[in-house]
Amino acid sequence: AAVVLGGESFAALSEHLQDALWKLGGAPAEHRSDSLSAAYKNLDADAQRDFTRSYYELCRHYGMLATRNNRGEAHENGSIEGPHAHLKRRLDQALRRRGSRDFVSIEAWREFVEAQVARQNRRHAAHIDAERRVLKALPARRTTDFTMVTVDVTRNGTVAIDRVTYSV
Repeated sequence: AAVVLGGESFAALSEHLQDALWKLGGAPAEHRSDSLSAAYKNLDADAQRDFTRSYYELCRHYGMLATRNNRGEAHENGSIEGPHAHLKRRLDQALRRRGSRDFVSIEAWREFVEAQVARQNRRHAAHIDAERRVLKALPARRTTDFTMVTVDVTRNGTVAIDRVTYSV
């Protein structure tokens, strides 16, 4: 689990999927996703089966087959959605015990989330170790976890990236 700022993006998917693979020490044969727009083109019927080039290259780098659930078939992702809901409840309960949802920094919030995830994962250590034995070896290095864009700078010294304006 990871705290992601700015919503679904290929950069977030790539960075945190790679973090998970390197923490595990290997890569599975298959990476399954829902219709995450960072991984798939969801524009029309022809594009629904089309991976984005970046997602395809990410999976290829790790030797994983990229697959996805059928759209509208929520039960196909139950093994992920169930634990996700449990984690959200655990985080909510931990925040209630803490007495505040305020953190001094985003880093402090990330550390809090990581501690809760580590606590949860300790209970599943035997299952995680069994999975590790069948993972593929990692490549020598990580791959791209950012997106390069070319933008025009306005006369006011700003650029727009994904509908967000930045000053330069």
